[in-house]
Amino acid sequence: MSTKTLETKRFSPELKLTDEEGTFRAVIATLNVEDSDGDVTLPGFFGDQDNIPILVGHDWMKLPVGKGKIFEEKNKAILEGKLNLADPQAKSVYEWLKFDFENGEPAQDFSYGYTLRGDGWKPGEFRGNDVRFLQPTEDGKPGATVHEASLVLVGAGEGTGTQSVKSQEMKFAKHVETVLAAVGEFAERARSLADLRAKSDRTLSDENLEKIRKLRDELDAIVVEHSPDPADDLPSEERFETLMAQTEARIAGRF
Repeated sequence: MSTKTLETKRFSPELKLTDEEGTFRAVIATLNVEDSDGDVTLPGFFGDQDNIPILVGHDWMKLPVGKGKIFEEKNKAILEGKLNLADPQAKSVYEWLKFDFENGEPAQDFSYGYTLRGDGWKPGEFRGNDVRFLQPTEDGKPGATVHEASLVLVGAGEGTGTQSVKSQEMKFAKHVETVLAAVGEFAERARSLADLRAKSDRTLSDENLEKIRKLRDELDAIVVEHSPDPADDLPSEERFETLMAQTEARIAGRF
């Protein structure tokens, strides 16, 4: 797995606005339980990490609204943050947090962006489910580097992944690189899961395979629509044989 692949993980925080104005404390993970992404976070995965920028909506094109630190306490991973109330945007964020958590069902979620270190994870089983264990490295360091924590609204960009970190101002070439890195990580995780299930004579579910095929077909369609086909210039018989060879090769490489 590439250690440069950016991931995000979303959580509905157990949030507390602390006594000092502009500060807050949020639980970002519960250790030793399976989360909605199929991950089990083990003690030591976060460790202690300081100077983490706090953003709004994973928008790396704008200045942070504050800074924070992450640490583990009993079976929880905690984010303690301080917003820069001299910044009008940060002041607005803080006033919204106070209003949101004092008036009805909270609409505010949080998310954090991180990259895994080489041995910061491993596939395995947890209570009968195939999961990814997020763990400290072999030398005892945190299994991931947390780059930022973001405020995100409930229902906006449901789930985690590349889409939720895309800015409207992100250049297309950079977006391609980000998606390619995410797909590479996904492919490695899918292979690891398939290998794990093969040990018990199981395979990936039909539902997941269909989703993978849909992803492949969407990308194939872009390539077909925007790439010139050298076979177009061939005589009809040679063109037919070339297209047949291409089709057979594509079928052989499919799930």
